Parts: sequence; C-alpha cells; structure tokens
Amino acid sequence: MPTEADALVLAMPARELFLATGFVSTPSMAVLDCLGSETWFALPAVVAEDPLAREVRLGVLVVRGTPGCREALLTADARLLEVLALLPEHLDDGSSLGALKRRAMAVACARVGLPANSRCGVELAGYISDVRLPGLKHAMVLVYRATVPPETPAPVGSSWVRSGSLAGLTPDPLCALAVAAADPRPGR
Repeated sequence: MPTEADALVLAMPARELFLATGFVSTPSMAVLDCLGSETWFALPAVVAEDPLAREVRLGVLVVRGTPGCREALLTADARLLEVLALLPEHLDDGSSLGALKRRAMAVACARVGLPANSRCGVELAGYISDVRLPGLKHAMVLVYRATVPPETPAPVGSSWVRSGSLAGLTPDPLCALAVAAADPRPGR
C-alpha cells in the first residue's frame, strides 16, 4: 500500500526563492512564471535531496467580511492556515495557476462546509518561503485567501476572529506569518 512518502508532490526550481524570506505578499513575475511553466511532480525525498528545488504546498486562509473588517477562521488548535501537499490528482489540468486557485477554492469550501460548487472569492495572497521554519527547508507555501459569504458559520471546533486580533493567537510560526494575509492593508 502506497504511503505519504510515495506520493508525488508539486515541485519548482528554487532559484526564484533564494532572495525571499518570510511572507511575501507580492510574488514577483519570475516566481509566477516559474509556477506557471517550470513545475514538475517528484517524490518528496527527491525534492529534499535537490538543493535547487522546492516542494510547492498550498496554504488556504479562509476569511469573511470586507477589507478592513474581516474575520479569519481559526481552528481550536489555533491554526489559521491549512497547508496541504499538492498531488497530481489535486490539480485537474496540471500545475497551472488556475488549477491551484480551483484547488484552494475546493479546500476552502470543504473547510467551512459549503457545497463544492459554491463561488467564493479566491485570490493569491502571497507565499511563504523560509528555510529556517520547521518543515519548510525544502518547501514553499502558496497562500490563497478565500473569502466566503459573511453569514457562513464557523465549523464545530473553529471560530471567526477579527483579523486585527489575530497577532499572537497562533503559536505555529507558519500560521503567524500568514496573519498579514488575512486582511492586508496599506502600511501594515
């Protein structure tokens, strides 16, 4: 029976990520072009052994409300960002940016119990690349912000938290970096 280590994951060249550390809210055209045209699928162990490659993971942040007055979904264990490996079966038409956006939408809808065909606003909020963070030595996380309808209830065990109150609530360093993606505002 195949294990998680046997599953192919999305990978990309690391060259565009060497200068970035932390949460990058405005991905460069070089990173976007690389994601759109230079990705491949490989075993996680192969990516980890290649210093010139990074695994691409999907991070989904679910919010509701309007800019400046947003609430973010926070789980009972204080996780703001759901991070997933990107497997070939998750990307319906390859590794295109459109396929990544559709996967983020499906994850967000499932997370809050909305039907799969629900239309919620999904946008690329940025990415996290920091080899010092646990689990990110050989990976980067594309962070998508999914805005669900304002009346969407929080799933059992989760709660909606005003975006301005998120700082310090999540002990996970990866989630802490994603706080800025919950409700980006100029000068913040």
